[in-house]
Amino acid sequence: MARRVEERLRPVAALRGIRVEVLVAGSVPAMPLDGSLFERVAQNLLSNAIEHSPDGERVTLELRFEPRPPGLAMRVEDRGPGVPPGEREAIFEKFRQGRTRAGAGSGLGLAFCKLALDAHHGSIAVEEGEAGGARFVAFWPLLALDGSPATN
Repeated sequence: MARRVEERLRPVAALRGIRVEVLVAGSVPAMPLDGSLFERVAQNLLSNAIEHSPDGERVTLELRFEPRPPGLAMRVEDRGPGVPPGEREAIFEKFRQGRTRAGAGSGLGLAFCKLALDAHHGSIAVEEGEAGGARFVAFWPLLALDGSPATN
């Protein structure tokens, strides 16, 4: 699913010389999750990373299975201006945008991501990336048969 998103966005990124990398860390088991929602979250995060990255840079989407609590972590990292600490919660609200995006977009993409992850008992957050940009971390917990997050 992540590779399909990469393929859709690669032409947009290539116009600015941005390389998109999808990395799978270790073994990621098949998980019962809504593929359509997963792809929309991945596409929103990757689109934002491309939009905020300087020309010629790289953005990464990394998938990793986390054992405790068990679930799938998606990390999308760019080398753009980052998100100031005071805005890191507000950017997930409807119609809110960071200062670096004034006027661009609708302010709904990250709000959608948060709603989708909340509906799946997951989470999303943003932190400073290794190269000084932004790193968005979305987490889908492995769900038990009753729909609650699994413990192991």
